[in-house]
Amino acid sequence: MGEVPPIPGGMQLPKYPDRPEGWDRAPGGPVRPPNDRSEGTATTALVLALIPTILSNVVGFFLAISVLNKPYGGRFNGRGKAIAALVIAPIWLTVTVFLFLLPSIVEPDRDDRGEVIESGTVGPDGLRLGDCLESIELDTVQTTHDVVPCDSAHRAEVFHTFDLPDGPWPGEEEVARFADGGCLDTFSTWAGQPYAESTLDIAILQPVRSSWRDHRGVVCMVYTAEPTTGTLQGSGP
Repeated sequence: MGEVPPIPGGMQLPKYPDRPEGWDRAPGGPVRPPNDRSEGTATTALVLALIPTILSNVVGFFLAISVLNKPYGGRFNGRGKAIAALVIAPIWLTVTVFLFLLPSIVEPDRDDRGEVIESGTVGPDGLRLGDCLESIELDTVQTTHDVVPCDSAHRAEVFHTFDLPDGPWPGEEEVARFADGGCLDTFSTWAGQPYAESTLDIAILQPVRSSWRDHRGVVCMVYTAEPTTGTLQGSGP
């Protein structure tokens, strides 16, 4: 505003300062609600993204997405941390999955008869009749097994494999009954004496409900307390 012309009678209105430039424009960006917790959520997402486990990486990834999808901005909205979590989580997820699957990639070398001639790692479905295992963990769920040539020191040997009949999941007790029966019926012929008279112990890998549709195989193994070499087939009298 400029000077106001004098009013007749000698009176003059006071001069008001000019309004600053851009006074009629609102501050840029949407307003951040006072109760927004994006900063805390973004921090949680980043921490979870840094933990090298599949579950934490997945949760951290989606928390970061939720932060970035919110319409408001501001100085403390956590966008930087959320973006960092989005970058880090997939990297850790890829590394974790790769390390988990790596043992199953290192397959053992076999000869024309299928016998292991160089050590390697297989999943439960990769065990074959006559395979020798370097070690065995009882009462645990093993997703991979280290197999070695049977002339090397080992603790277990596969003496029989078979599949349970297709159909609905029969229940854990029925699966165990069928698996035990199939392994014990074969043991006497393989070892050369009944199981009740043998000093060998039996370990059985049997199907589980979660993978019953695709995996119904049973693996029968004998194992020893101390490492042994060579096959135990026909070790009975």
